[in-house]
Amino acid sequence: RFSYNLLLSCQERGIHTALETTGYAQWEVMSQLAGVTDLFLYDVKLVDSEDHRRHTGVPNDPILDNLRKLAASDNEIHVRVPCIPGINDGEEQIQSIARFIAPLGIQNMVLLPYNSAAGAKYEWIDHPFELSNAQAQSENYMASLADLCRQEGIEVQVGG
Repeated sequence: RFSYNLLLSCQERGIHTALETTGYAQWEVMSQLAGVTDLFLYDVKLVDSEDHRRHTGVPNDPILDNLRKLAASDNEIHVRVPCIPGINDGEEQIQSIARFIAPLGIQNMVLLPYNSAAGAKYEWIDHPFELSNAQAQSENYMASLADLCRQEGIEVQVGG
């Protein structure tokens, strides 16, 4: 409700609105937010549902279903992929995301190299961080992943 009212207030004042989301919500919520959002920055981590559940603790069915429905709307969507070493930064995983979004008409993808500073968030909440030894991907590797997505007709930005 807060997000809806804030975005609505911005649009009423002529302010461009953007919402960063994982899309893990009921469609009724996403649909309401779509009415007051110009740009969705939509995180997709994995297309395979079992892999998604194993690594995030939740299924990705509502995430992908909501993305399909949003893609059918007039909203601009940039799919963002936080690339986590050894989890979703393999060629197969990245290509599967590109192949999922291309037929939906989504043409913008942002590949986010791993940020090793993520561990600090876990320290703040006193929670174990399993990726403490993970390293950010090289520029060359990220460029090769971007090339795979471009082969599917997707415009790709690395970082951002």
